[in-house]
Amino acid sequence: MGPSQKSRLFFIDNLRWLMIVFVVLMHVNVTYSMIGGWYYIEETELDIFQTLYFGIYGSFTQAYFMGLLFFISGYFVTSSYDRKGFGRFTRERSIRLGIPTLIYMLLIHPLNIFILDHYQHWDMNFASWYLDLIRKFRFIEASGPLWFALALLIFSILYAILRKSGIVRKRPEAGNSVLRHRQILGTALFLSAFTFATRIIFPIGSSILNMQLCFFPQYILLFILGIVFFRRDLLPSLSYRTGIIWFRYTLIFGIPFWFLIM
Repeated sequence: MGPSQKSRLFFIDNLRWLMIVFVVLMHVNVTYSMIGGWYYIEETELDIFQTLYFGIYGSFTQAYFMGLLFFISGYFVTSSYDRKGFGRFTRERSIRLGIPTLIYMLLIHPLNIFILDHYQHWDMNFASWYLDLIRKFRFIEASGPLWFALALLIFSILYAILRKSGIVRKRPEAGNSVLRHRQILGTALFLSAFTFATRIIFPIGSSILNMQLCFFPQYILLFILGIVFFRRDLLPSLSYRTGIIWFRYTLIFGIPFWFLIM
């Protein structure tokens, strides 16, 4: 089945829903582990085993779950642009991603703060705080979990500009349609180096406009790979055997290394 054929990819649906479940579990993990940032943190004493469990789960999940969502988004962005063209594509993306983000920034985030102010006894002047949020455009930093929608909107607009300018061609790229082990390994090594270099400037914990740029090498690369996979029709070349081989590598090398880091 080629990428141009209209047929629903049910495994993509399953993967997307699974990652959304992991998004929820990740925020639960942050709430009860006190590792990371969120609206509500349950402050408690954790022993060494609980800290290891929460830390390993959080860091391991962070290493792939949002990246896969960006990969899925990148995989479908090409066909969407092909059908709609620059104007309709950018307009619909702005509506579907931009409006929910603005609603969150202007309504849902302030509501969360209002509720927390009441139960956490912050004694803040909410009206003054909200006016300041609007007047100084601080709501741009209040995207909460909708940072993903905002980042995806930026990625999509940039892709549309590259298509419009002709830098990225419409015609699928010619090339090898079989994914090889050396390509997987090379991608992993490149992502590691890219992430290391990025975190020298943007260490873990830093944030710009509610976006943790320390994780963005993964998001950028996998969004681009999603586009490449569609254009070269690479998904059918991902065999069960290839998945099992790399799953074994993960078990043999990845998990012990994760314990070492923790």
